[in-house]
Amino acid sequence: MSDISRNAQERGLTPEILNSISTEMTLSILNNF
Repeated sequence: MSDISRNAQERGLTPEILNSISTEMTLSILNNF
């Protein structure tokens, strides 16, 4: 998890962006069921 956070910080991604991305991924996965 720390590696992902480190990569995100290097790319300039904020936790808010990561949260929105994970939320969209979760919604798309749920829509597949």
